[in-house]
Amino acid sequence: ADRLAAGAGGQADAALARMRRRLDKALDARMAQATSHVDRAAAQRVVESARTLGLPTARIDALVARANDIPGAGDALPGDASMRLVRSGDGLVAIAVRQVSRADYARFANATARPEALCRQRISLLRLVRPISWQTPGFAQSPSQPVVCVSWGDASAYAQWLGRRTGFRYRLPNAGEERALPATGGSRAISEWLGQCGNGCGERLGAGRSWRGPSGTRPLDPGRGYDDVGFRLVREL
Repeated sequence: ADRLAAGAGGQADAALARMRRRLDKALDARMAQATSHVDRAAAQRVVESARTLGLPTARIDALVARANDIPGAGDALPGDASMRLVRSGDGLVAIAVRQVSRADYARFANATARPEALCRQRISLLRLVRPISWQTPGFAQSPSQPVVCVSWGDASAYAQWLGRRTGFRYRLPNAGEERALPATGGSRAISEWLGQCGNGCGERLGAGRSWRGPSGTRPLDPGRGYDDVGFRLVREL
């Protein structure tokens, strides 16, 4: 286009300027998309496109700076320091540093009138006369500590509810994501629900060390809560 404009003796300057403005707008849109998806590889492709097209050095440098500002695995999610970026397959997802707290879950339960799940613990006569739930798990908890005694269905419903409120897509983590960033929580070690199935999806997996002793992954009944299992969320980018 530059050569054609030069050959036209300046008659095509206005058309060339319009094309350059459209090109700048297109590159800005692609860089913005790469930034919103925390995709460094896509941002670098925008920079290479700008170099191939022969954009001015100052314009290329500005795009390089924007690409370099995109965080990578291990960094905090921009705008939400409670989540960290981890590698998942060929891309990145954001996973919560902490498990969902009692206070967070209470807001959801109150807003949706979610009934309490039956909660399983070791068999005892006390359990028969005093059932436990996420509000009364059988031990003292503060509002900021991880909620327990919630089923896999409860955890999934919470993720969908939060997504509707925020406009983002949330889900439960898979085993690789859970291992990439161990959760921090209260004084009791709490396992967490995973999105993956156990045996034929009649069971769902729980993972992580529990104050009751188990570690690794274990199949659990998805319709029940457990007094040593909570959950945290992954946000799709």
